[in-house]
Amino acid sequence: MLRFIVSLCLVLIILLVPGRAVAHRPIFAVENSCPSEAIAINDPLISWAIYAELTPGAVDYYTFTAEEQLDFYAQMTIPTLKPETGFAPAFALVGPGLGEAPPDFPGAVFQGHGVEVFLPTQIQRTFFEPFTQTRYWIRQEQRITLGPGDYYLLVYNPEAEGGRYTLAVGEEEAWTWRDLLAFPQLWLRVRWWYNPFQTVAILVGLGIIIGLVIRLLLRLRTQRG
Repeated sequence: MLRFIVSLCLVLIILLVPGRAVAHRPIFAVENSCPSEAIAINDPLISWAIYAELTPGAVDYYTFTAEEQLDFYAQMTIPTLKPETGFAPAFALVGPGLGEAPPDFPGAVFQGHGVEVFLPTQIQRTFFEPFTQTRYWIRQEQRITLGPGDYYLLVYNPEAEGGRYTLAVGEEEAWTWRDLLAFPQLWLRVRWWYNPFQTVAILVGLGIIIGLVIRLLLRLRTQRG
């Protein structure tokens, strides 16, 4: 019976996870508020989702390398929850071949590097991710062609306010079966990051449902015996 329940859960994961839900490989960012702590994005072509919380007045740093000319893609999304209602962070690229940094740019600029700043747009769209039951505002979406070299990707708020954000980078899906089997753990981490109180309620409800199913199966087995 245990094997049946495990198999059923795996089948439900495979059938219910929509394509866009598994498109992004996750990065949970911590302690990356200076260039020396920059979190590496191993392949900027692969679709990543960076879950992070920006400290007020801070700058979050990420880094990646373009081995050849790169069509870089990034999308900034914010949870549609009250703490982040007015939160609208910008992001910027620092690297070779880019323009001059604006006077008020808060990030580090290295010798021989330029800056390209992407400010949030006034038009807002929402995105609903059905598997984790999470909803986001899409603050901005950008594409830019970059030459070969080492780059930093910075996230900051021009108003120096803090808040949570999910930064999507890259568009190529690169999930394996191992990633898919680990998806329940990913679901829990994303849900907990998004809203821990809702997550506890969902887990309690799920536990009750599983308990009722097991009880029903045991009763049916007893009646047949």
